[in-house]
Amino acid sequence: RPTASPPPPLPLSSLRPRPWRAAAGRAMFGPGFAASFEGASRRSQEVGLWRVSEAEAGAAVESLYADGLRPFGRLLLKRLGELAVAAEVGAGAFRRLCAQGLPLRAVPQIDRVQLRRTCEASRRFEVISEDAGEYTVLLAGRAPAFVDAAEGVDPYPPALWAALREHFAVDGPGDAAPLPGGRYACALALAASELPFLVGCSLGQVGHIVQLAISQQQILGYAGGCVVPYRRCEAVVKRQCAALQCPVEAPRRAGATPSAGAVRVASLEEARHCLRSILGVNGAEPRDVPLPNIKRFFRSRFGMALSETSLGHTRLCDLLQDAAFSDICALRQQGNGYVVVPRPAADSHEVESCGSTADAEVCGRGRSKFCQDEPLCLDILCPPVEAEQVQGSPFPVSTPSPTYEWRPPSRPSASGAQARGSTPPP
Repeated sequence: RPTASPPPPLPLSSLRPRPWRAAAGRAMFGPGFAASFEGASRRSQEVGLWRVSEAEAGAAVESLYADGLRPFGRLLLKRLGELAVAAEVGAGAFRRLCAQGLPLRAVPQIDRVQLRRTCEASRRFEVISEDAGEYTVLLAGRAPAFVDAAEGVDPYPPALWAALREHFAVDGPGDAAPLPGGRYACALALAASELPFLVGCSLGQVGHIVQLAISQQQILGYAGGCVVPYRRCEAVVKRQCAALQCPVEAPRRAGATPSAGAVRVASLEEARHCLRSILGVNGAEPRDVPLPNIKRFFRSRFGMALSETSLGHTRLCDLLQDAAFSDICALRQQGNGYVVVPRPAADSHEVESCGSTADAEVCGRGRSKFCQDEPLCLDILCPPVEAEQVQGSPFPVSTPSPTYEWRPPSRPSASGAQARGSTPPP
């Protein structure tokens, strides 16, 4: 990024090429990776990856301890790359690179399989397996003292937040250039900027400050994959667009012709119809759909965009929980995300509910109204069928039998058999 006094060119060309992503990346994460560590390591040697030694891994882990960062495998890879770039370009140039966001082309590619096996084989380290294939490399016999960047407790003085807010205010020093999008990269850029109010804070504490500035203090936010001042973040823009009920994208000028790739925004009626079709509410096979796939289905199947801001909401999950969609779907948590669950449709015979017993009556076209709190009366749902309609039917019919004149039984007499034969049963 050009500045008033451009820094001297960095000798990044001296770094040897590492075509790892195209070749060894497929071998490591493709089918059969877990069953063939030897094959992945052998192929990584052929493309010239950096095979980290135990001493180099120890220096990286020590530096992470000094910064108060838990040495996860992903952070260990980043720190090794940063130390390699700093050794190549010098401390001053490396600091300028970090302040602008360290480019990936400057970071050497590392043999990840060999790194983990080196750490596991060393008595200096204690390797702990984490979820989703992650791992942590701890120093044996060293008490950990790491900063939890996800901790919601704010231990920092109000003066620090006032200085940070002033730094990112309008026309402030941090108002112009955005920061890198990741929390670690953003903390690295702020630490490399040598801000006076961050002097004495470790890199782990700066990462915690970044997290609190985004989640609680409303000083920073995300926009376009970068960290920006809060007033320009996507959350504020969405809130403004939701108040105006317009899409986040800027509307075209009056009279301008739409571009070939423009997608029409769905109205409320169209959104309800499309959502019913996506979830199969009206069909025979209702299905659950992950929440992030809803907008993609709107575009791929109907050629329309579902904009939550044009319907008055800032988040898609809030829109789908609105009363306008309560008869179509509901949200259910599944793992770390949410799925959209269809609500069951009404019964096929169209039985409606009413509010009082006075509304319980037989309606036209065979529909019946009844009250949910009243017992069901068969005479309402099934009117009696005439006797001549069931003559000769071989099946039992749930209709009243013909009325007979019944007499109470009398004592048997001499002609008892005849009397019993002439008296029909009740």
